[in-house]
Amino acid sequence: MGNIKLCKDCKYFVQHYIKFGRKFTETNYGHCIYPRMKNRKMMQVICEHFTQRK
Repeated sequence: MGNIKLCKDCKYFVQHYIKFGRKFTETNYGHCIYPRMKNRKMMQVICEHFTQRK
């Protein structure tokens, strides 16, 4: 599983969080902001717009 590219590694992926008390915790979801906003799971296989996050 070493070279599989996932949405969570893309610079266009925005992570979603939930708040528990005073802390924020990552969810398994987020959204993609390029070329238009769409819901994504962080472990989803990438689309054609993937750009590696630095």
